[in-house]
Amino acid sequence: MQNQATVANVVAASSSNVAAVVDQDNAAAVATVTVGLTDKVHAAPATPAAVAPVDVRTRIKQLIAERKVWQDGAFAKSNVELYALLGKCYALYFDLRGNDKDTKAAREVLNNEIAEKGYSFSEGTHGLTRLVKYVFEGIDRRRVSAYSLVLREAVAQNIKAEGIPAFITQGGGVEEIRRSKSKTAKTAKQKAELGKQAVAEQQFATFSSDTLAVLALQAGRSAGDDLVAVVTLQADGSFVVKALVSSTTALNAARVSAYSATVGKADKAANDEKALDDLLNDAAG
Repeated sequence: MQNQATVANVVAASSSNVAAVVDQDNAAAVATVTVGLTDKVHAAPATPAAVAPVDVRTRIKQLIAERKVWQDGAFAKSNVELYALLGKCYALYFDLRGNDKDTKAAREVLNNEIAEKGYSFSEGTHGLTRLVKYVFEGIDRRRVSAYSLVLREAVAQNIKAEGIPAFITQGGGVEEIRRSKSKTAKTAKQKAELGKQAVAEQQFATFSSDTLAVLALQAGRSAGDDLVAVVTLQADGSFVVKALVSSTTALNAARVSAYSATVGKADKAANDEKALDDLLNDAAG
């Protein structure tokens, strides 16, 4: 009888311990709790934390705010900020690709925001193109197109969002990646060479000037070399030469413009403005 009472007391004590331990550990979601002597209690596994819905309005406003800071500040000269901003656009794009109820609702919010801006896209327009165009409102459309193309190439290469800045940098920059994906696009140097060829046989006027000849010689130029003149049209139809420039950068910039005005007219996909930027940046570097 004494042994039965002892067993009963142990069981009762064990039961009390079980209740206390389970109540205490439910919040911590312990899978197995050891109680008393050799007893074990199996607790229900913890419920995974719900993924927070995409707050698309807040994130879009933040992206646009960062774009304005970049645009009003360093603009294209600050690739670090630009690449980071493109990475955030890329991350939001992937966050909006889910099929759950909340993600679909977030996509609808974004589509409505875009529609309110008056943008219209064909049904097949890539989601990144829509997003980038909205975030980079007011930026030259060719630049926006290049940003979209670069991010779509990142998707094709399975680049992660945090890897976008490195991906663009290692690819030589936005414009270099864009050119590599376009069969018709030409580099700034290619355009300059084509422009040089285009004007080689042209001759609008011929004149001589001892002053200009001296300036050309002082610049180390000789017969057959190209130079750039700053010429002002006068009311009587005559021209006044204001400056004579011999730098390679100025020459190539003029040749790119000549290319654009002649053989490059059909090459609408090429970004001549960016080509001039490349030449000036090369000279600055």
